[in-house]
Amino acid sequence: MFQPKDIVLLVLDSVRYDAIGANGEGFAKVPFIQSLSEESLSYERAYSPAPWTVPSHASMFTGVYPTEHETSHGGRKYLNPEYSTLAEHLKSAGYHTELYTNNVHLVPEFGFTRGFDDITRGPLVSNDADLIDWNEFIANREHESGISKYVEILSHVFENRDKELVESLRRGLEMKAQHHRGDSGAQAAVEHFEKRQDPEGPTFTFINLMEAHNPFRPPKAFREHEPLEVDGWRYELGERSLSETELGILKSLYRGEIEYLDGVVQSLYKMFTDEDTIFIVTSDHGVSLGEHGKLYHGSCLYDTTVRVPLIIDGVGRSDNVDEPVGIINLYRTLLEMADVEVPPYARGTNLLDTADDCVLAEMHGTDDWLERHARENHGEEMERMVSATRRAIICSDKKLIRNEDAKETELYNLTEDPTEQHPISGSDYTAHMEEVLDEIVDGFNVRQNIGGRESLDQEMKQNLQDLGYLK
Repeated sequence: MFQPKDIVLLVLDSVRYDAIGANGEGFAKVPFIQSLSEESLSYERAYSPAPWTVPSHASMFTGVYPTEHETSHGGRKYLNPEYSTLAEHLKSAGYHTELYTNNVHLVPEFGFTRGFDDITRGPLVSNDADLIDWNEFIANREHESGISKYVEILSHVFENRDKELVESLRRGLEMKAQHHRGDSGAQAAVEHFEKRQDPEGPTFTFINLMEAHNPFRPPKAFREHEPLEVDGWRYELGERSLSETELGILKSLYRGEIEYLDGVVQSLYKMFTDEDTIFIVTSDHGVSLGEHGKLYHGSCLYDTTVRVPLIIDGVGRSDNVDEPVGIINLYRTLLEMADVEVPPYARGTNLLDTADDCVLAEMHGTDDWLERHARENHGEEMERMVSATRRAIICSDKKLIRNEDAKETELYNLTEDPTEQHPISGSDYTAHMEEVLDEIVDGFNVRQNIGGRESLDQEMKQNLQDLGYLK
C-alpha cells in the first residue's frame, strides 16, 4: 500500500548556484548544506524558469512556463487562476498544506496561497489591511538611499493616510531595526515551526526565506563590512558606478547572508526530517554581482541569475546529477512522489527519473515605471533594452540566449566558458539551438491570466495603481 511522505519545499530566495556549488564547494561556507548535498540527490545544473520571484514561483506552483501562465510584471503579478496549483492537488489528495512566507509577493492578494490550509506571513510581511505594508513598499521603491528615499517614504505615507499611521510608523521602525539586525524573518520561521503542532496525516510545507535578497544586511557576526545600499537598476542604466572594491563588499555581504542561512536550514531540517520526509532545498533565482554589467536580478538570463541550487533529501539516493534540469520539474516530481495524477498541461520530467533534453528560461521586460524612466532619461534604445523579451535554452553544455524583439542571439559553451564571457560566433550549433527554442515556443499553450484585477478590493487596486502595477 502506498504510504505518502511529508514534503518540505524550502526556497532560499535569491541564492545563486555558485554560492553553494556542487557538494557545497561554492564561495560561501555552508557546512550543513554541504553535508546535506553529499548525502542527498544534488543537482549541479538546475535552472530557474525566470530570473525573479513572481514568474519563477508561478512555474513551480503550476508546472508551466512563464509565457503560458502569464504571471509576471505589472497587472499580471497574480498567479493565473486558470491553472491548479501544486498545493491544491496535494490538498485534494489528503495532504495538510501549509505556507510560511517572508516574501511580499507570495500572499493571498496575489493568489499564491491557493490550496494552502495554513498561511503564515513572516513578521516583515503585513497582513493587516489597516496598516501600511512596508515590505511591499521596500520591494517596489525606486530609491534605496539619499533624500529621495525619504521623499518617497513621505509620499507613500501620504497616499496611505487613511491607514493607522502611528502603528504603521511603529511597525516600520521595528522592521528597520530587524533589517539592521540582519534577519528578514528566518529566525521567526524557525520559532514558528518549533511551536507548531504536527498535523495529522501527510503534510506539504512550503517555506520562503528572504535573507539572501538584496539589500544585503547579514547579522554582524556574518559580515566584514557595513551594508552598502545600491539601486541595481541605477547601476545597470549607468546612473551609479561601483568600484571593484564596492562590488567586492557587496559580494562579501551576500556571502554573509548565505552563511547565516546555513544554520537556519540546519534548524529547519532537524525539526522536519525523519524517515518519512522529503526535504528539498532550492532557490527561485540567483543574483548578479557586477557580472555582465548587471546587479541583483530580473534583468538577464546569464547563469548568475538563473542557475540555482537544488537538493532533494529523503529519496534514498546520494547522486550528483550534472545534466541540466529545470526547477519547473518540481511540480511533476512532487505530484508523482505523492501518487497524484499530473495535469496534462504540466511541463518537464520527473527529477528522479530523467534529466531534461533542454531547459528553458525566459524574461518579459520589466516594470512600467522603469521602462518610462529609461525612455525619458536615456532614450528609446535603452527603453528597448530593458523592455525586451528574452529566452534562453540550455542543452547539454551549450546555452543560447535570444532577444526575441531584436532577434539577436548569444551562444556559449558552458564547459569552456562557464562565466559566459565569450559568445561563440559563426557556429552551426546556433541554428540548431534556435530550432529547439522555436519548437518549445511554438508549442506554448497560453491560458490568459485574468486573475487579480476583479478579485481585489478597491483599496488594493488603488495601492497597486499608485505603485505602477495596474493602469
